[in-house]
Amino acid sequence: MSKCINCNKNEGSYEYSEGGYVCDECVKEYFVCPRCGKAFPKESGDAGNGFCEECSKEL
Repeated sequence: MSKCINCNKNEGSYEYSEGGYVCDECVKEYFVCPRCGKAFPKESGDAGNGFCEECSKEL
């Protein structure tokens, strides 16, 4: 795995929607889809139903 794109210190645990990974400490600054587990920008990640756009299409 690679370093966190946010802090560049810890190992990334969550795949980030725009590439790279986010660590357990920094993930609270992101929206994480409960279905796919990817981290998204908080402002635009939630499709309005608690899931990302891609997973919303599969519901």
